[in-house]
Parts: sequence; structure tokens; C-alpha cells
Amino acid sequence: MDRTDAISKLTARGEQFELQDITINGNVCKWFVNAPSTLPQMIKESISDQTFYVYKTERYTFNEMYQRASSLAAELIEKYGISPGDRVAIGMRNYPEWPIAFTAITSIGGIVVALNAWWESDELEYGLNHTGTKVAIVDQERLDRIIGNDRLNEMHLISVRSEPEERAQPIEPLLSRKVDMPEVELGPDDDAVILFTSGSTGHPKGSVSTHRNILASLLSWELDLTCMAVLKGRTKSKKNGSKAYTDSTLLGMPLFHVNGLLAVLLASYRKQRKVVAMYKWDPMRAVELVEREKIISFVGTPAMTGDIMLAAQDTGHDVGSLLAVGGGRCCAR
Repeated sequence: MDRTDAISKLTARGEQFELQDITINGNVCKWFVNAPSTLPQMIKESISDQTFYVYKTERYTFNEMYQRASSLAAELIEKYGISPGDRVAIGMRNYPEWPIAFTAITSIGGIVVALNAWWESDELEYGLNHTGTKVAIVDQERLDRIIGNDRLNEMHLISVRSEPEERAQPIEPLLSRKVDMPEVELGPDDDAVILFTSGSTGHPKGSVSTHRNILASLLSWELDLTCMAVLKGRTKSKKNGSKAYTDSTLLGMPLFHVNGLLAVLLASYRKQRKVVAMYKWDPMRAVELVEREKIISFVGTPAMTGDIMLAAQDTGHDVGSLLAVGGGRCCAR
């Protein structure tokens, strides 16, 4: 059996990755019959008491993250008047509040504006104005850069892990309500996320993805992995030698980048995979986390992969739990 045969088999009628023809904007496209219709549906289907997000000493289950997101979603509607199509920015390090905010915003039909956390004040001004952002959810570094810009005086701000600031509403009280996720009608072809190009030859461009765009990437990767397993005559396994580890991945990439957001965070919902998040890339810290959390997968740049190998050699940390290491070209710092 070759790759074409394997894909034909896996996408046939009645199979997990069955494909159908659908029409999108007048164009006939292939689509997964069994795919979730939206990102909120995918996230809601992942709710469990398994550990989902680990940051330093903090550990949260899928359910705990979803409950906080439900509270924030209700507050965004009631306090800030967010409605479907409104843009809400996220600008912060890989704190747990990042995926919480992402879930809240997309669940109520808002569009996540993923701000580059390395931008300076003028760049943040451009990104926020370029996208027509209504509310920005930011950490201390981004908050300082925004409030220091007189041209952003009207921006509604929600602060994360920051010192008290008159202009900003701390996020903590917005996460504490025990409410159900607000019900909002969404479609697969509604806009969901705006990510930015690098802007190497001018201003960064806001690139818009729909729910279906993102889900297509996630399911295509799943199909590809399953295809490789079929070609090798086996199913995917979580075992490493005689040891069995919980599915887990290291988040060393920033969540404002497509790699960190899609390949690591969003792919983890369908896999019920634990995400171990880093504040910033640090090879020595990375190998410590791989050993402590028995991490089995890592996605980053080729340089970051090399960093892990060299750090493991220098420190003697056991990274033998790693089963899959991959990625593409971008930058992390």
C-alpha cells in the first residue's frame, strides 16, 4: 500500500476521516464529514478532569480552563458588549489566561486578534487600530506599552498578572463566575482568528482564518499521522519502550504564532493532551520540563530542536520520553 492508497482508505465512506464535497464561496471543496463545525464545539467536546495546561507550579484541567473561559465570555458580553464579529485582542506571554481568553472570545463569536508579544508601543497601536479591536486582554509588559501611548487612550483594557492600573480591569474577578458558556449561533465559515505576518517588508498584515480553516489544518495533520501509522503497519502508540506516558507536549513557541497556537495548543484539545507552557524559550528549562513531565512530543524550530539535544547532553537530563520532535521555520525568544 502506498500513501495514495492509505489516504483513500482512511477517507472512504464510514471511516474516521471520511470526506465529502461541499461548496464554500462558490468553490467545491473537500471536507471532513466527522469534523466539529466550530472551534467552540471542538473545545467543548474536550472537557474532562484530565490535566490540560501546566505553567510553572500551576496545573489546570480541561474543565477548570473551560469554566474560567465561560465566566470571561459572559463578562465580555455583559460588561463590554462583545457580539459576533467583534475583535478582541490577546497580548501576553504563554500564561494560562491566553487559552482561557481564546476559548471565551471564539465561543461568543468574537474574533481573536493575536498580538505579537514582542511589539513595541507603536507596533501595538498599529495592530490594534488595523484590526478595529474593541477590547485588549494584556499582561504587564503589553499594558505598559499601551497606556504609554496617548493614541490608545480609548482602548478597553483587561489586565493579566499586572500591577493595579486605573485604566485596566484585572482579569481575576472576570474568571470567577459559575456560569454556563453563553450560547451564540456560529458557523464554520465565520471568522475566528487574526494572526499577523512578520512585516519584514512593511507593516505586518492581519491574516484572517475561519473556524473551518483552522479545523481543516488540525484534521489534516491527524489524517497525515494516521496515514503514516498505516503505512508502517501499526497504530499510533503512547508507549516508549516498557514505559507508558500520558500524552503531553512542550509549548516553547509563542501562542501568537501559528505554530504555538495551532500545532501545539489547539491540536491538544482533540488529543486530550497535556500542554506544558514555557514563559519564554530556555533550552535548560526545556529539558528539565521534558524530564519532569515525561513529555512525549515537541514542535519548534530546527534550532530549538538542536537546543534540546545539546542541553540534554550538557545537563544529563533524561529526555528519553520524547517520541516525536518536529516543526518548521520561525523565531522564538
